Amino acid sequence: MKIRLGKGKSMTATVLRTAGTVVTVTVGIVLGWTAAYQLPGSEKAADDGVPSEPREVGDALTGELTSASQLNVKDGSRYARIPVQLDADTFVQFELDGPLDGTLSLLDANDKWLASSANTVAASGLASEGGSVSVGANIEEAGTYWLAVSGRDSRSYGPFEVESRTLDVRNDGDLATEDEVAGFLTKDPNTYTLGVEEAGLYRFTMRSDVVDAYLHLTGDGVDASDDDSGGGTSGYDAQLTAYLEPGDYEIEASAYGSVTSGMYSLVAEPQPLPLPTGDTLRNGGEVSAGDELTGYMSGDGREYTLNVDEAASYTIDMRADDLDSYLELTGEGVTLSDDDSGGDYDARIQAVLQPGTYTIRASSYGSGSAGLFTLAVATSEANVLSEEERRLDGVGRLEDMLMSNGGTDYVWHIDEAGRYAVTMRSSDLDAFLMLTGDSGIDLSDDDSGGGYDARIETNLAPGDYTVNASSYGGGTGSFELQTEKLD
Repeated sequence: MKIRLGKGKSMTATVLRTAGTVVTVTVGIVLGWTAAYQLPGSEKAADDGVPSEPREVGDALTGELTSASQLNVKDGSRYARIPVQLDADTFVQFELDGPLDGTLSLLDANDKWLASSANTVAASGLASEGGSVSVGANIEEAGTYWLAVSGRDSRSYGPFEVESRTLDVRNDGDLATEDEVAGFLTKDPNTYTLGVEEAGLYRFTMRSDVVDAYLHLTGDGVDASDDDSGGGTSGYDAQLTAYLEPGDYEIEASAYGSVTSGMYSLVAEPQPLPLPTGDTLRNGGEVSAGDELTGYMSGDGREYTLNVDEAASYTIDMRADDLDSYLELTGEGVTLSDDDSGGDYDARIQAVLQPGTYTIRASSYGSGSAGLFTLAVATSEANVLSEEERRLDGVGRLEDMLMSNGGTDYVWHIDEAGRYAVTMRSSDLDAFLMLTGDSGIDLSDDDSGGGYDARIETNLAPGDYTVNASSYGGGTGSFELQTEKLD
C-alpha cells in the first residue's frame, strides 16, 4: 500500500527503520496526507488550532479536530500536526487523552514515518478497562519532529490532549531479580536474560494497561508461558512461576492479540516454596518402593529411575493441585501411560514389574504448565505362578498375575473329546486370550466373556493345548483363568 505525500512522493506502509526504531504500520489506520500537505517549516506547517512553534516534551499538547481540519483522502478522517522538539538519546512517549477517538503518528524532520499507535485499542477488550492510544520511539538525533493526531474514521471529531514524557525503558538486556523494568513494545517480543545463581522458585509478572501481556520463559529444560494469570486492573496481565536451576534463562515479553504496541512493566521475584516442614524438592534421581516425594515441574516433565530387584506389583501415583497429572513408565519392554486413573486429575499406573531398570516420567497433560506435585511408589508381593504351576487338566481354575513383559502361556491337557470353554476374568486389565494346538486350533478373543473379560468356546480332541493369557493394550495385574466342559 502507498501513502501519497504530494505530487511525485509516496511512502510504503511496511516496517520502517528510522533513527534506530523498528515500526510496523498497520493497514486500516494509516494516516494519509492530502494534496494540500505542506512541508515542515512552511507557513502552513502547523494546522489551525494547534501550536505553530515546536513544543517541549512535558508541555500540554492540545487541539481539536473539526470539519476545517486537514482531510485524509484515504478514509475521510481529519488530522492535525504538532511540532515537537526532541532531544537525542531519549525514548519519548505520547499518549492521547480526551473525547477524540483517534490515533497517533510520529514523523521526523525529513517526513519519514517513525512510529504509529498502529493498533486498534477500541476493538480490544482493553478499551473498556482503561486501555489507551500511545506511540513511542527511540530518538537518536535532536531536532524538530511532527506528531500527527488523526481521527479513527470520518466520524471522529472533537478536542484532544496529548501527554508527552521521556521514559527510561529497557527493551532487552539483563534482568535482575526484584528489579522492575519498564519496556515499550512495537511489534516483536522484547527479550531479556536472567542469570540464576541459586535454585529456587521465581515469579515473573508483566503488567500493562495498553497491551494484553504475554510471557514466555525458556532455558535449561524450562519452557513455560502465560497470558492472563496476572490479573491486574484490566485482567490482561501475565504472570508465570517456575522452579529454576542455576543457569541462564530468556524471558520474552510480548503482546497477545491485535494491540501490539505500548508500555509495560516486568519484574522477576524469588518466591518461597510451599513445602511441608522438613521436606525438600526432588526433581529427578532414583526412587524406590515406599518413596513419596515432592517435585516441581516448569513446562517440561521430571524423570526418575526405578530399579526393580525382584518381580512385584507396583502402584505409582502422581498427585497435584495445580496440574493435570500425567505419568509414563518405560523400560524392560514396558511402555505404559496414564492421565486420570488416580481420581480427578491425578494419574496412576499399576503394573507387575520384572527385575530391571525403569524410567518414570511425571508431567502434565497439556504444555506450559507449572506447579508442585507428589510422586508416590508403592509395591506389594506379586503372586506369580511358577512354570510348573501353569497347568490345567480338563476342567479347573487358577489365579495368576500378568507380568509386564506380555502374555503368559499355560498348558491345558484334555483327556476326553468334547466342547470346552476357557475364560479369563480381571478387574485390573482388558483380558485377551489365544488358544493353539497340534490339531490345527488357532483361536483368539478379547471381550466375549462380558465387559473386558475374554472367552473362547470350541470343540477339542484329546491332547495338549496352549492357552496364552495377555492384556489388550499392555496392562498388567491379577486375573483368573477358568476352563469348563460344556457338553
